[in-house]
Amino acid sequence: MSSRTSPVLFLVFLFTAVSSPACDSGGDGGGMTGGAVGGEICSTENDTICGTATGGEGEAVLICVPFGEGTLKWTESAVCKAFETCEASACVIDCASSNLCDGLDCGPDGCGGTCGGCEVAGQVCVGGQCMDFACDPVCGDHQCGPDGCGGECGECPGDTVCAQEDFTCVVAPSPCIPNCAGHDCGPNGCGGSCGLCVGGTFCAPETLTCELPCIPSCEGKECGNDGCDGTCGGCLNEGEFCSPDGLCLPCDPIANTMCPEGMYCTYESGSEKPACVEAGTQMIGEPCGGMDACAEGLCTELSSSEEGPMCYQLCATNTDCGEGILCMSLNGVAYKICGGSSTTDEFCHLVNQDCAVDTDGCYFNGSVAVCMTAGEGQEGEACAQANDCAEGFTCNNGTCLRFCTKEPGVEDGCDKDGEFPECKNFWNQQEAGLCHPAG
Repeated sequence: MSSRTSPVLFLVFLFTAVSSPACDSGGDGGGMTGGAVGGEICSTENDTICGTATGGEGEAVLICVPFGEGTLKWTESAVCKAFETCEASACVIDCASSNLCDGLDCGPDGCGGTCGGCEVAGQVCVGGQCMDFACDPVCGDHQCGPDGCGGECGECPGDTVCAQEDFTCVVAPSPCIPNCAGHDCGPNGCGGSCGLCVGGTFCAPETLTCELPCIPSCEGKECGNDGCDGTCGGCLNEGEFCSPDGLCLPCDPIANTMCPEGMYCTYESGSEKPACVEAGTQMIGEPCGGMDACAEGLCTELSSSEEGPMCYQLCATNTDCGEGILCMSLNGVAYKICGGSSTTDEFCHLVNQDCAVDTDGCYFNGSVAVCMTAGEGQEGEACAQANDCAEGFTCNNGTCLRFCTKEPGVEDGCDKDGEFPECKNFWNQQEAGLCHPAG
């Protein structure tokens, strides 16, 4: 048998509550009052009582709760089923009810009786419902003993008996002592049986205990394993892969999951969707390019960086990057990378441009302002990412724009006679703006 589930138990869950003096109904807080109804006024908050469901539809456990300003009302915390009755402020099963098997196709009725069995071959009762199951007989080299699906792997001829150790036919020792300790079923080692399995369970060869067969389940799944070594289907759309939850999705470039072995999830040049590509050997932080490819992350070169192309970790937020590393937004692309440092001495002011290193500029990375190697782009020139632009400028919608201040009573710093005279809000935390064209 390829896999199996544990036996399903039919449990009756009881609502329990602390009993206290009843409210306006005049009841005793424990028995059925017949007077209190869901929605009626009560007087003692958190009091519980047996009452009538709203509309007089049957018994219910009611609790006294606030409803509006200064008002308390009985509210149904549990409405008893047709085979239950309210006792001591809880719904309990009524074994005298004729409705014990309502909604059940099979199995126990909760009172020592049964709701029947499954009549269709190949079905087993699970949770009161008849379900199809997968069961592959397992015999291999076994000459006898259970096949895991309710059958036997063979009968032992003559005076031989089925050995428990390897399910082969052997001559019984003399004297022979049956061994059924911890066993529900299967051979007892002396030619007899340790018992028969009932209720839809089969004898498991591994343990000689009665187990339910494996029940395939594809509910909520588009693909992946059905829980019984079968399949729930595959992904048909190009670029989609089966997630651990059984859904067809693009691969995850941050967690680097769902790609076939030997590949990793990244963004290819010019693409806004992640894809699986052949994995290389270069790790995060190592140089890449040419014949070298990254084992994960993304091979890219930051503008004005002196290090050249590197393998960077992809990210969505700073928490993906680890302590002290920032998740940087890059203009014109769908992804972010773990790049800038968030250490205190690298925080800076966009307007003041107060970085300690002369070749750095202060840029906004999507969450904080940090120092990065400055590019050469001047006001109005094309750019792809923030530090393509020179110190004092940043890339905005593909154009280098000058930082300006929105501090009241201070000259904003824009060239009033130039092409970009108007200072518009950019980051309120530092009262920083950008110089835009007029209008």
